[in-house]
Amino acid sequence: MSAESPTEAGPPPDQHPPWCRASLADVSELDFEAPIKGCKDADCSALSALFQNAARPLEDEAEAVETPQQRTMLMLASPEFF
Repeated sequence: MSAESPTEAGPPPDQHPPWCRASLADVSELDFEAPIKGCKDADCSALSALFQNAARPLEDEAEAVETPQQRTMLMLASPEFF
């Protein structure tokens, strides 16, 4: 198929990790400090684990669904963020 073909599939899905897709809109109404409230450990590994746990899908959410909360928590858990 040529690049101009109207039947050609659309652009590939965004291949960036979820934390790279987090936006200001994702965090605007999210209490991103909630997972670490009460945490006495300032070690980045411990904080990362708390944010990773907060990024897990809720019971009523499909595993493949990516939510603003997941993108934000994964951004905060990312080793690149620290």
